[in-house]
Amino acid sequence: MYEYVDRPIQQLDYPSRFFVWSMRQWVFANMNKRCPCSTLGPAFTKWKMLEALPDFSMAMAYLNESAQQQLVFGQPCCAVVHEIEAILLAVHRETLSGNGTAARGISEQLIASEAVMGFMIALQRYCDHAAVSPLSLAHLPITTEPHRVSKNR
Repeated sequence: MYEYVDRPIQQLDYPSRFFVWSMRQWVFANMNKRCPCSTLGPAFTKWKMLEALPDFSMAMAYLNESAQQQLVFGQPCCAVVHEIEAILLAVHRETLSGNGTAARGISEQLIASEAVMGFMIALQRYCDHAAVSPLSLAHLPITTEPHRVSKNR
């Protein structure tokens, strides 16, 4: 978790950037009485993750309704990771890497016990989509050279 606090967003990998951006947009839309899914839909569609949007929104709703304390997210334009975002990035990382026990342990510190399982299921489903989306490949270089097959056999 501490590796993310105050870290510039631009230093995160693409899935993590998208996760932070999505959390901030969800919170901002919700605070302004707008539908978070309508706000996030175009970006989720762009990255072929539209099927993950309901799960992401459900995870955020669990945080919104069942947090054990007030959670303060960065403004959408903020250039650094805030503390709660760092904690949730750690949960995201542990979930993506298959370490559900660690992810649950962190989540139990944030969310009321009766909501932890629902939050974890929603986040796992989101992570399952993210792991196979073009977003997970966004860091790879794009080559413009055609593939050449060697004729030496």
